[in-house]
Amino acid sequence: MAFIKIGQRILTAEQEFFTANVSCIDTGAGLILIDSPCFPVDIEKWRGEIAKFSQDEISYLINTDFHWDHCTGNSRFTTNVIAHDLTYTNIAKQDGTGFRMLLGPNSLISQEVKDASAQIPPALPRITFSETMYLHPGGVNLELLYMGGHTEGTIGIRVVDEGVFFSGDNIVSGMHPFKLQADVPQWIEALKKIQAMDIDTIVPGHGKVCGKEQVGIVLHYFEEMLYRVRSLKEIGYSQDETVESLRSMFYFFPVDERRVEQIGRFFDAGTRRLYDQIIF
Repeated sequence: MAFIKIGQRILTAEQEFFTANVSCIDTGAGLILIDSPCFPVDIEKWRGEIAKFSQDEISYLINTDFHWDHCTGNSRFTTNVIAHDLTYTNIAKQDGTGFRMLLGPNSLISQEVKDASAQIPPALPRITFSETMYLHPGGVNLELLYMGGHTEGTIGIRVVDEGVFFSGDNIVSGMHPFKLQADVPQWIEALKKIQAMDIDTIVPGHGKVCGKEQVGIVLHYFEEMLYRVRSLKEIGYSQDETVESLRSMFYFFPVDERRVEQIGRFFDAGTRRLYDQIIF
């Protein structure tokens, strides 16, 4: 776990926090943050690291999706939040971030920490877009791209001149992707788009900073899963039978042994969702 600099402009908290990776881009004309930590101690730690990295003010914070682990801490940094239209819609819903659904059953986080995070006031995006958005602060060229896949509002951010791409949770490194609200066929298409990009470095939603080889690993995982589920459904397997069969893919990625039960539930639920999405 570490804070990592990518070139001179980008600082990322690779696996430093229990929740999603967060990053900071120093444009020379204000800082742009990618996602926010969720727990008060992590928020303060990240604020401290940002201050050591640059004394510039925070211009914007970009949310890659609406899940609690990407947006809960928004208001502790800035209210100038940018996100996809559908991310705004979901954050605005009662528990639209999945805070209670996803964090509630996690036994590795104390109830005290959960309660403290629940008290942080939400910060809805002030600026939204539907397909593509460009930012050019200080001559840094940022391309915000709608991707979908992991969630209906998932986006990616490309730092064009640096060859760096912030993938959100469409790419994770060293763990299972989270599929409970996913559109797997759309996710596969998003990964193919990322493969075609002129980029060298990927900051995933979770896990270690990686290269484009990780795109191929995640793509293979989803193509294999889609093929198996479609094949089983086509020959008449029930949803329960398909879920049972797909458990053979559970250790495709490393699994935190402290969370086998929870990750297993999420894995099975993702298989059920994919089964329902396949229509002949």
